Amino acid sequence: MVGHTAPRWLVLPALMLGGASMGLFFSISPVLAEIAEHFAPRFANGGRADLIAQTMLLIPSVGFMLGGWSSGPLIAKLGLRRLATLAAVGYGIMGGLGLVVDDPWSLLAGRLLLGFGSAALVTACIALTAELYTADGRARLIGYEVAAGGLALVGGLFVAGAAATEFGWRGPFALFPGFGLLAATLVLLCFPPELAAKPPAAAEARGSLRAVWPIYAIAAPTSTILVLGPSQIPFVLAGDGFADPAIQSAVMAVGSVSTIVMSTAYGTVQARIGRPNTLAAGLVAATAALIVVGLGHDPVASGAGAGLIGVAAGFFSHYVREMTVIRAPPALRARAIGQLSAATSIGSVLAPFLVAPLRTSFGLHGAMLALAAAAGLAAVITLGANALGHADHAPGAG
Repeated sequence: MVGHTAPRWLVLPALMLGGASMGLFFSISPVLAEIAEHFAPRFANGGRADLIAQTMLLIPSVGFMLGGWSSGPLIAKLGLRRLATLAAVGYGIMGGLGLVVDDPWSLLAGRLLLGFGSAALVTACIALTAELYTADGRARLIGYEVAAGGLALVGGLFVAGAAATEFGWRGPFALFPGFGLLAATLVLLCFPPELAAKPPAAAEARGSLRAVWPIYAIAAPTSTILVLGPSQIPFVLAGDGFADPAIQSAVMAVGSVSTIVMSTAYGTVQARIGRPNTLAAGLVAATAALIVVGLGHDPVASGAGAGLIGVAAGFFSHYVREMTVIRAPPALRARAIGQLSAATSIGSVLAPFLVAPLRTSFGLHGAMLALAAAAGLAAVITLGANALGHADHAPGAG
């Protein structure tokens, strides 16, 4: 680790701020049904209010995509410390709009900018990790970042459930100003001042991200799978008669806990089964999750499905981040990380629009089973490709 004046016990949480900011995106999950009910009178079609509520949950992913594409140039212009500070402040302000604003379109705009701030914070934190740590340390910190997102979501869901019970659907939005203040404080304390302005590397213009594009192609559809838990399970539960925010937050927290556990265990599992097979394992877990949610009709089944989606998240998120860092030239690492954020956001944004026609045709439970079939097919293809690759590299092959 490169020398740094801030105490280690503060630096590590600061480096995990990006992951935590992403985890808090979904802390409003327990009140999605209440948000839809609140805005339903404004729309002739009640189903449109449901779509607005789901979009409110996922539109930060659009901002995350825009922020991902912009973060590399912004770091070159502003530096890590200044960009991270501005991102943290903006995150808190935009996220807190739900406390005072009663127009769905203004709330959607605020959530969009919330995602932009999170993307900038994620890119700055990972870029600083690359500055401060060697390769082994970077891999470990990437796992911690994914775990931080799960931990933030666990805490956020429980606080959101309690706040919603006490103060209604607006309560969970108080989480964002609090996090923004904490994040800005940690950035100012822990990000090295000498990184306030850092010119782009001269080698940047000569580099290429061609080797990273296959990882982006994997990140987009896998991220679509991951947001099905927080975006669809609340509606599955509500449709089955379990709309209580406390029940919903407890169910969703199962997924967050399993993400934390899987992220922590990723290194050990990867060493046993090999990096390519971690992608296949994530697809198998996602397939099982969607089957369980599709067939079940109670909080236990939904909790099991959320837990399996959390396992898939632990595989997918770590895999695409690790492969991006490995494949990107050092001079282009910040840009590659930002573009990975954009790729994952594309998949997240597509989720509600993918589910909507399936829901119309098969019902919400049927839609989950249709998506399970697609995920299962992807798992079979991935396992087959891995087996062929292993055969090609086996002794005496060819």
